Amino acid sequence: MTVETNTESQARSEKIKMGLKEFLKDAAFGDAKYQAFFDCGLQDELEDDLSTRLGFIKDNPSPIIGSALRILESRKALIDHEIEQKKIMLPGYEDAYWTVYGAVEKLYSALHDEGEDKYPNNPAAADLYVYEEWDHFKHNALPDLSKGEPKVTP
Repeated sequence: MTVETNTESQARSEKIKMGLKEFLKDAAFGDAKYQAFFDCGLQDELEDDLSTRLGFIKDNPSPIIGSALRILESRKALIDHEIEQKKIMLPGYEDAYWTVYGAVEKLYSALHDEGEDKYPNNPAAADLYVYEEWDHFKHNALPDLSKGEPKVTP
């Protein structure tokens, strides 16, 4: 890939990050946007963990890995159920959830392209790049509520 393509993919991911940060800029601790962002992140982490564990159990079936897989499946089912409940009960949550979910999907796609551009012959390094970039963004996307008076929803 060319440097120009890499720059285009980086610009795309930065644009998506900025849009999501803009959406979250007025998020208050516990409000619909805040909860939707963290629920999407947790849902994503559980899906990745499930996928990883499924790969382990195919290679090495064992009761310990099987038990861990059942626990992850239960946690995933619980977060999915909680999300559905919040969509019904928490005003603004459903719109916030789908906005965040869509942005995260687009960001993953952009980061995947970026990772492939940076590491064209190393899929593992490209995957690690996506994971690290998403993790860094996830921990810095919300406003820093530790500075000044944190906004808290009633």
